[in-house]
Amino acid sequence: MIHFEASIDDELDNNNTSTSNTTMAEVPTVLGFAAFGFAARCFQLGIQKRPIFAGPQAHVAISTIFGGLGYYVYHLEQRQNVLLAEKKKELKEKRERESATHAAAAA
Repeated sequence: MIHFEASIDDELDNNNTSTSNTTMAEVPTVLGFAAFGFAARCFQLGIQKRPIFAGPQAHVAISTIFGGLGYYVYHLEQRQNVLLAEKKKELKEKRERESATHAAAAA
């Protein structure tokens, strides 16, 4: 049982450090979402058999909307990473307290 708890603590430590290293970059996220919005608009016009680049203002509007969505998603992920790190820290502290309690009871 002690080996299992140690492996969980190690996993929490590994996940905590890897989360900070693997965060998305803001500009590529926004541009990626905007490019997806542009491609979705082109695909929509293609399905309708209309000229793909007709009405460029609609392409700009859709790209802006999807870029805004990408910006929101990026910051949402940042907030979630902070909350997860705090929760992992709380769980680790709780496990350490429980281990100390069990060790004191066994002695």
